[in-house]
Amino acid sequence: MKILMSALACEPGKGSELEVGFRALMAAASQHEVWLLTNSASIPILARAIEPYDWAGRVHLEGIYFDVDEELYSRLTAPGFHWYYDRWQRKAAERAMQLERRIDFDVVHHVSLAANWTRAGVSAVDKPLVWGPVGGGVEPPFSLVGELGWEGIFDELARFLTRRLLARVGPARFARERAVVIFAQNQDTARLMGRNDSRIRVLSNATSVDVRDIQPTGTRRNDIVLAARLLPWKGGQLAVRALRYVQHSDAVLRIFGDGPERRRIARAAHRWGVADRVQFEGRVNRAGLLRTVATAGVFLHVALHDEAGLVVAEALSLGTPVVCLDRGGPPELLRCWPNARGAAIAPQSPAKTARAIAASIDQFLSNPPRVVSTPQGSVTSFEQELLWAYKTAVEHRAESRRPKVWAFPVGKPQLFTDSPRSLSEGVMVYGFGRRLPTWMQTALAWQVRVPGVRRLVAEQVVEEPPVCGWTLWHHIEEQVRRRNKLSWLSWVHFRSQWGKERSKMLGLDGDGVPRVFVVVEPPNTESLTERLPATRSFRVATCVDSFCDDRWSVRLYEPLPRLHRPARWDAPRIRLVSEEVSKALEQLFPRVEGIPNHWRPMHGDFVPWNLREDSLGQLWLLDWEDAEWGPPLADFVRYVVAYYSLGWTHPARIAAIVADAVGVESFPALAEVASFWLSHRNIDPGERGQSITRRRAKESARASREIEALSAIGRVPSRSRSSVQLAEGRLPSRIFDGRIK
Repeated sequence: MKILMSALACEPGKGSELEVGFRALMAAASQHEVWLLTNSASIPILARAIEPYDWAGRVHLEGIYFDVDEELYSRLTAPGFHWYYDRWQRKAAERAMQLERRIDFDVVHHVSLAANWTRAGVSAVDKPLVWGPVGGGVEPPFSLVGELGWEGIFDELARFLTRRLLARVGPARFARERAVVIFAQNQDTARLMGRNDSRIRVLSNATSVDVRDIQPTGTRRNDIVLAARLLPWKGGQLAVRALRYVQHSDAVLRIFGDGPERRRIARAAHRWGVADRVQFEGRVNRAGLLRTVATAGVFLHVALHDEAGLVVAEALSLGTPVVCLDRGGPPELLRCWPNARGAAIAPQSPAKTARAIAASIDQFLSNPPRVVSTPQGSVTSFEQELLWAYKTAVEHRAESRRPKVWAFPVGKPQLFTDSPRSLSEGVMVYGFGRRLPTWMQTALAWQVRVPGVRRLVAEQVVEEPPVCGWTLWHHIEEQVRRRNKLSWLSWVHFRSQWGKERSKMLGLDGDGVPRVFVVVEPPNTESLTERLPATRSFRVATCVDSFCDDRWSVRLYEPLPRLHRPARWDAPRIRLVSEEVSKALEQLFPRVEGIPNHWRPMHGDFVPWNLREDSLGQLWLLDWEDAEWGPPLADFVRYVVAYYSLGWTHPARIAAIVADAVGVESFPALAEVASFWLSHRNIDPGERGQSITRRRAKESARASREIEALSAIGRVPSRSRSSVQLAEGRLPSRIFDGRIK
C-alpha cells in the first residue's frame, strides 16, 4: 500500500507531537510504503533515526520549509503560530498534489497537530483520508474559569469563538468531508464532531508513547511533579491552591517548565503561604524529566483543557500515580492504563476541586506504589489502530469517495438520487406520514426542479452505502435493467429505517415513470407478501421477479402509483383492514406454544405511512416484516394512535377517539393492548443519542404523544357508567388524565 503521510512535527526522543509523528511513521512503514511530508529541518534527524530499521527503505522523506524555529516559537502567540502552521499546510497541499500525479497513493493520513478547526493540506488529494488523532473539542469547565485570570479568560473566549467558527466555515471542513476514518483524541472531541458519525473512533495520540529507554531506580519520594509550559490554562494556580490542603507536610510541588504564567503562580504561592513548598525547576530535557517522574510521589496534571496529555501517558507507563481533572484527554488515558493508579477529579468550584485534588494526592503519598523496573504500555495499540484505519480506508475506497447526491427532505433525507429531475419523480411517489393535499405534494415535486428554490426542501449529501456495498448495488441496478428489457433506468434510493439490514430503490424510465421497486436483503429473508391471499379491503405490491446476487436476495415489486397518501380516516374501513390482515395471516402463521389463546396474527407496523391510498381510492398495505402475534385490536389501536399523533392531537383526546372507535364492549381489551404496545420495539425505536435537530425534536414530541396516549388508553375504565357515557359522547375526555376540560 502507498501512503502519503503529513506530519509537520516528527522527530524521535523529544516527546509531545514530535514523538507522535515519529510513532505514526513507524507504524505505517512497518507494513507499507510511506511518503512523509514534514518540516525540512527534521529530515537529517529522521534519516539517521530510521536507518537501523529494516523498513527504512520503504520511507521517502519530503521536507517542506517551516518558517518557525525554536527561538521564534518561544515568542509566538497561539494565533501567530497557527498563521505559520496554515501557511505550511498550504505548501503541503501543493506538494501532495505533485506527488499524487506521479505516485497514485492508496491512502492519505494527516497526523500531528491535527485539530477539527485547522487545515489538513493533504486532504486536497482525492484519495481516502485518515484524519487524526484530531483535537479541538475540549473547553475549560465553567466552574474553574476564574483560575485563568482576566488575561486567560480573554484568551479562552477568543479561542472558543475562533475555533467554533473555523470548524464550521474554515478549510478543516474539507478534511472532514473527505475522511474515511476520523480518530478523535477523546470523548469530548468525539461528541463535538458527531456522536453518530460511524467514521469516528476515539484514539489518543498519547497511546503512542514509548518510555522503554527509561530504567527507573530508587524509591518513591514525597514530591508532587507538575510538568507543563506555564500558561493560564495549564492549571498552575489550581495546583498551588490544592497544595494548601495537602496534609503531608513534607510534600513539595515541583514545577517543570517555563512560561508567562510563572509570576502569577509564584504570587499565588506567597499569598497562600506555601511558597516554601513550591519549587520552579525550569526546563529540563525529556530523559531527565522522565527519570524524575518515574520516582515521584504523584504526577499532577490539572490542565483545564487538554486533548491528550502525553506526559500523563508517560507517567502512567512509568507506574507513577496520576491526579488529573476529569476533562478531555487525561481521563481517557486512565482507561488506557487500567492497572496504573490514578484519579480523575470532577471539576467543581476552585476550593472544592482543590480539596478533592489534595485528598487524592494524600491517598497516593500515604500508600505509594513501588517503583516499576519495566514500563507498561497502553492496552490500546496506537500502531494497530493506524494499520486498521489504512486497511479500512482502502476497503471502503469506492464507498468513501462517492460524490454528493440530491436528497429529500432537507434535514433528515429519505430519498437520494443523482439529479433534481429524478428526485422530483421520487417525491411524487414518496410516502409522507401526514395526508398532504395532492396539489401540495405536486408543488413540492416541482419545487425540487427549480434551482435555488430547491434548497428549501432538498440538499446535497454524501449518501451512506447500501447494505451490499456500492459495487454490488450498481451491478444489481444493471441486472434489473436487463431483466426488465429496458434500455435505461434512473434510480431513486430510499433510506433504510432504524438500522434494518435492507436497502431499497425505485427505477424510473426515460419519461420519469416508476417501473420497478427493488428490495435487497440478506438471503433466506422471508417475504410474506408473496404468500398472502387476496383480500377485499387492501392490496399488497406484487413481487414480479426475484434473484440472488453474491449472497444477497433481490426482489422486484410493482411500484405504487404516484401521489399515494395515508388512508383517509374512516374507522369502520380501517378496522376492516386490520381484521382482514389478521385473517390473511392466520393461514400463514402457525400458533406456537406460549402464545395466549386469544391473541391473533397482526401486521405489527400498522401505521399511516404503511397504509397508503392511491388516487382511485385503492388501499395498499406495505412493510410486513414485523408481522407477529398480538392481542385483539392491537393493529387498529396502533393506527389510531399514530394517525392522530401526527396531527398534534392531545393524548387524552386520542384515547377518547380510540374508546369511541372500538365500542364499550371492547373496553376490557384495551388495557392489554396498551401494555403490549408500551413495551413494543416499534414505539419510538429512535436513533437514540442523535443530536436534537428541529426535525428530530418534532419526532420526539410525536413519540411522546403516542406513549402518553397509550398510557391513557390503558386507563380506560372497563365496566362503569362513565365508560358508557363516554362511548355515547356525553362525557368529556378529561376522565383519562384530568387535563382536558
